Amino acid sequence: MQWYHSHDRRKRLLALLVGILLGAIGTAFLRSGQFAATFPTDRGAWAMRAGTPSFPAAPAWADREGQDWSLVQMEVRAYCHCEKCCGDWAKIPILDRTTASGESLAGLLVDNAGFVAAGPLIPYGTEFEIPDYHDGQRVAVRDRGPSDEGQIEVFFPNHQDAVDWGVKVLWVKVYPKKI
Repeated sequence: MQWYHSHDRRKRLLALLVGILLGAIGTAFLRSGQFAATFPTDRGAWAMRAGTPSFPAAPAWADREGQDWSLVQMEVRAYCHCEKCCGDWAKIPILDRTTASGESLAGLLVDNAGFVAAGPLIPYGTEFEIPDYHDGQRVAVRDRGPSDEGQIEVFFPNHQDAVDWGVKVLWVKVYPKKI
C-alpha cells in the first residue's frame, strides 16, 4: 500500500512538471509571433474572418469642433424602387408612388435626387453626407427603412446600382434637422 501512494505522488509530480514545460513552450511560441500569423489578435481581423463588417478607424476629418454635424459609423445598405427591394409597394404605378414622407417618387427620379431611408427615430429632413454616394452631396431622409439606429438605406434609380453598392460600413456625417 505504501508503494501505491508513493507511485501516485510521482505521477502527480510528473504531470505537474509536464504542464509547466508545456506552458513554457507555449509562452515562447506566442512571444515568437508565429502564432499571430495563424490566429489574428486584433479585433478587426477576427471580424473579417468571421464575415462580419469590420469597423474602420475614424477618418482624419472627424475633428468636429464648432461644426453643425456629427460623425457616426453606420451600416449603409442600398435599395431601388423595384419589387425585389420594395415588395408590393413597387406594384403601384410609378407616377402614383410616394416616399414615406409624402414626396413623389417620380419627381425625385426626374430631379436625380439622392435620398435616404432611415428608422423612425431619425426625423424626415435629417441630412447625411455619405462617402461615394450622390457625389458626396448631402442627402435627406425622405423614406422609412431599417429600424436599427445604426443602419440607413440609400436610394438608387435602378436595381443593378443598388446591387453594386451592396452593404457598407462607413463613417457618415449627420446634419440634424433644424426645428
